[in-house]
Amino acid sequence: MAGRSSSKLKTLYLWKILREESDERNPMTAQALCQALLKEYGLEAERKSIYTSLKALQDAGFQVEQASPASRGWYMDEHLFEEPELLLLVDAVQSANILNEQKSQDLVNRLLDSSLSGPSKVRFLERFNFTANGNRPENNRALYHIETISRAIDEKKKLQITYTRQTVDGKKSRIHVVSPYALIWIDNAFYLVCNNSAHDDFMHLRLDRIEKADVSEESARDCAEFSPIFKDGFDANVYRKGLFNAFSGDYENVVLECDDSLFSVIADRFGSSIHISRKGGDGRFQVTVRVMASDGFLRWVYQFGPEMTILEPASLRRELQKRAQAALARYAEES
Repeated sequence: MAGRSSSKLKTLYLWKILREESDERNPMTAQALCQALLKEYGLEAERKSIYTSLKALQDAGFQVEQASPASRGWYMDEHLFEEPELLLLVDAVQSANILNEQKSQDLVNRLLDSSLSGPSKVRFLERFNFTANGNRPENNRALYHIETISRAIDEKKKLQITYTRQTVDGKKSRIHVVSPYALIWIDNAFYLVCNNSAHDDFMHLRLDRIEKADVSEESARDCAEFSPIFKDGFDANVYRKGLFNAFSGDYENVVLECDDSLFSVIADRFGSSIHISRKGGDGRFQVTVRVMASDGFLRWVYQFGPEMTILEPASLRRELQKRAQAALARYAEES
């Protein structure tokens, strides 16, 4: 009985060794596996029993492969992530400013666990110098708020939130009672998309500025009441497409006239399936986009200067003209 138990343990330990220490570029011979079993688990094994255990793992559905040529040994071809995927994930963790330095490094170390990716991929990533975002919180409070917010969204309940902002006079806190709809990532930060029932629009609260969040017994407001575009429920993907720089506003169809040099900018922002038209063939094109007509959108257009112009609606065009004139007057005063 003890022998059978030892044999089962040996097979499990072999699986663990192959998962953590082997991949296609780093196969392990039967002799190397014997040595690893003895060194790491104190189990003695013969090469013949190694082959039996490897066959058992294959029969059980594990992707244990023999290298080419066969004399190079065996490896586990069953890791969760490829090199480019790991690179993206590690970079995303390091860029997330809701994590403090210790938590960020802990998550990176877990991603670089060779059992998830294989030793070759870990060595590949270790050649990169991942620089953490210097603006880090002192704690990981935001992580716990995610759980509370998710529960409120699932249960369709309101949230009572203590929200803090930095001002020139120091920190200022305010309590908001809101109906939550989604957490979305905008401009390198998480935001809660929600509604204050005193207003018929969406508001955004930055996750790392939430000091406290409690689920209320009061039912959340259906966003279809003030935003017909979401009559079938809130859709974060639809919402994000019309959003600019975390500013909310009413949806409008906007006609833009742009220099040809900005086509890639428009395609990147609104998708390559957009329909454009030519007016006069002067190196400019027109396109109609559906966006939130917000301060963020106006700032986005303004950055392109004369290369991008709002043609319609007239109200947005006038607002941008007013801003441009105010900026020109300010510079005229200083010169």
